[in-house]
Amino acid sequence: MVTHHSSSSLSRKKYRQILLVCAYCQQEFYGRLRKNRQTKRHFCSAKHHLLFQKTIEACNKGQVSWSKGTKGILKAVSTSFGMGLRDSPNKQPVGTVQIRKYTNRPDRAWVKVAESNQWKLRAVLIWEQAYGPVPQGHILHHKDRNPLNDMLDNLEALTRAEHLHEHKQEFEEKRRLNAQAYWEKRRQGGNGPQASTDYAGLPLFGGATP
Repeated sequence: MVTHHSSSSLSRKKYRQILLVCAYCQQEFYGRLRKNRQTKRHFCSAKHHLLFQKTIEACNKGQVSWSKGTKGILKAVSTSFGMGLRDSPNKQPVGTVQIRKYTNRPDRAWVKVAESNQWKLRAVLIWEQAYGPVPQGHILHHKDRNPLNDMLDNLEALTRAEHLHEHKQEFEEKRRLNAQAYWEKRRQGGNGPQASTDYAGLPLFGGATP
């Protein structure tokens, strides 16, 4: 039995799809000329496709289903989804030291401590080997301000407040330079208020100069 459609919808579909017969319900439907890979039959819906497979399996007791051993759409083979077939060319052995570069913070050294790509900061690893885990709420501070110098005598465990106080002068200097660069850019572009040449303090974004 042909499914009823409006004349405009039917005429539009005739140019894109053709009339097919469902192998399960034997009803005609408009669809694309696309056959199932295994059964070479047409189905009006995925539900009828599954019902047809169950009917075939029920009629042939003891017959192995065509979908047995498959994974996804393609049939599984001996090399499908195998683990450890080959190592990546970029795989690093345990103990590898890697210097990672960052945009907005200093470079740090990392050490691979275990497989499955597990890395740890070299400073933390050296501290744990000597004193155990870093105390909760503390971070490691480099006394000489060199984050790549992870010698044990150069490391110190500080609270976040103590660490911020230790680097307060450096943070203020960086903030001053950022403010200076901001106002220089605005002056060159000619947009907004003109800033003073004195950058001892921070210019205010409301238009006033310090």
